[in-house]
Amino acid sequence: MSKTAHPVVAIVGRPNVGKSALFNRFAGRDLSIVHDRPGVTRDRLVVSARWDHFEFTLVDTGGIGLGDSEGFAGAIEHEVNLALETATQILFVVDIREGLTHLDRDIAKKLRKSDKPVFLLLNKAETDKHQAESSEFTQLGFGKPFPVSAMHGMGIADIKEELTKTWLVSEPLPPTRPTRVAMIGRPNVGKSSLINAILNEDRTIVSEVAGTTRDAVDVPFKWDEKEYVLIDTAGLRKKSRIDDALEAKMSGRTVHMINRADVCVLVLESLEGVREQDKKIASLIQKSKVPCVIALNKWDIALDEGQGNTDKRLEFSQAIERELFFLPYAPIFFISAKSRYGLPKLMEGIHRMDQMRHIKFQTARLNRVIHEAQERQMAPSVRGKRFKCYYAAQQFSEDPRSIPTLLLFVNGEDLLIPSYQRFLELQIRKYFPLEGCPIDFIYRKRPQTVVVKKRKAYTYEKAKRDRVTQSKSKGRR
Repeated sequence: MSKTAHPVVAIVGRPNVGKSALFNRFAGRDLSIVHDRPGVTRDRLVVSARWDHFEFTLVDTGGIGLGDSEGFAGAIEHEVNLALETATQILFVVDIREGLTHLDRDIAKKLRKSDKPVFLLLNKAETDKHQAESSEFTQLGFGKPFPVSAMHGMGIADIKEELTKTWLVSEPLPPTRPTRVAMIGRPNVGKSSLINAILNEDRTIVSEVAGTTRDAVDVPFKWDEKEYVLIDTAGLRKKSRIDDALEAKMSGRTVHMINRADVCVLVLESLEGVREQDKKIASLIQKSKVPCVIALNKWDIALDEGQGNTDKRLEFSQAIERELFFLPYAPIFFISAKSRYGLPKLMEGIHRMDQMRHIKFQTARLNRVIHEAQERQMAPSVRGKRFKCYYAAQQFSEDPRSIPTLLLFVNGEDLLIPSYQRFLELQIRKYFPLEGCPIDFIYRKRPQTVVVKKRKAYTYEKAKRDRVTQSKSKGRR
């Protein structure tokens, strides 16, 4: 039996049999949305994982045979076919509680044509009674089935042992950490199209239907020999419009993905300008303190309509800066996912943003910039006192996602108003290359200096002089 150098394990099955729950269980972390509604997973979810001494790639797929009213069935089946082509082993998942269905039989017929090793997993087999009902599934022709429970982890060790029999032990690789880039924006601004354009392939499902992307899809890739993970997220809509429990869960995961990212790409639509929801999404990025770039998508439409000249570009930039004034550090890139216009510059900007988080401040220069700023413009008076920074230094962290952090010794943090903090930050940005990267400030009150007078030693000579002085004063009396 030949050994597999880098196995690719694809999880397939009809909708709502627990594929995503098994994906999370095998990956060892919560990556795929689990919901009791059929057809939640639409895109392929791909993740690199490790079991003991084995490294492998795990692929989650959309449910085969999904007949939804939004027209995604063909696209999902196409994604599944792509996953099967690249897989070295296939996990075919069925629901033991529901028993064998016609759709299970159809999928089994399709899998037998793939000429790939197929392991039949009977999910939701929490009890002995369920496991006793496994005999009917043997007629599918994939040998002895494996009763498992994604919810409780039962039977997972058995399937792991069977899968890894043909795997080569992986040599420990030097730790590499790809840059995680999250595509953030409201629905239908072109986030999935932008990912497909960067990869130069149809990697995620694209549709005119708002809300096509339901899960946060991680896509590893390389650009100029640098490793990245692109995160395609569900579009964030107004909370008042979220009357669906699944969409509320999607929005919560999108916010979580912002916090997981090294760089966020805020995708806007060029001809629509900045909407109120764009501002709210931008504020989430700003509060999360994640480096950010702004991608103004569909710029090719503006070019076609004669709006893409230099003057219009400046006008658009100024309008965005006015509306998103709380993200003054975020650079703007004019792109088109459809024509791939501007993508090299965007990727250069993303790389630059990632590098900015590792900048080192020269302490003497940093203090000179802050002191000169304070002399040029004093802080407003608060309760009769003015904020003052005496000394500043950079504070370093071992966290690779940390942003530049400055420790400021001040006379009182409560004396600092937000406008003056923004003023100091802008002065720092003038002299240090921090484009696109936020700064974190930590304030500490400088301890008051206590002056202690040194007491003179009471020597023998001093005592003798005191006695002479006292005797003379008595004689005068």
